[in-house]
Amino acid sequence: MCDRVFIGESAAPTVEPHKVWLFVLANVQVDGQTCKLIQSKRAGGQLDFLEVRGIHKFIAILEHELAHRRHAQAGFLVGRFEPGDSDGDGLLDEWERAHCLDPDDPHTTRVTEEYNDPDGDSDVVAEIEAYARLLQQKEKWKEDWADSGLQKGNPPNPFPWKYLSTGTNQPPAGVALLTAIPECRR
Repeated sequence: MCDRVFIGESAAPTVEPHKVWLFVLANVQVDGQTCKLIQSKRAGGQLDFLEVRGIHKFIAILEHELAHRRHAQAGFLVGRFEPGDSDGDGLLDEWERAHCLDPDDPHTTRVTEEYNDPDGDSDVVAEIEAYARLLQQKEKWKEDWADSGLQKGNPPNPFPWKYLSTGTNQPPAGVALLTAIPECRR
């Protein structure tokens, strides 16, 4: 088996920004019961995200794909509708139950449904891990000398990235954005 990660053209070093979706752990009503589930962070009714460019765009996309590889190697990311995955999002039902996702809904957070993403919750899990790793690389812009990198031309404002909800490079105050996959008991 080849040990490769394919990221395609979406990580090409262009000036176009990339959206890193943000998630929180929230109490949600499911079948008349209150459950803690991973939910998309919203700001004024819109899905909240971190807008990144240049080397941060590349890091976010690469880390997202590397997360998928780690999940497959760990054995909880399987093919869609494989035995043990009743909702077809590629994640084993038992793993979803243990990590605050609904095993009967491939789009627990609604973000993947709103953007017609067939990978559903498996992309949410990868996005949470990619966001955490991206935060560790905030100063990487200093090494971004590509023709369309953050060192060229007018830097984006705010620098080096922007949260939709705050319009700044700072996350929303008082909101616990997920940087790790939570463990839940139901």
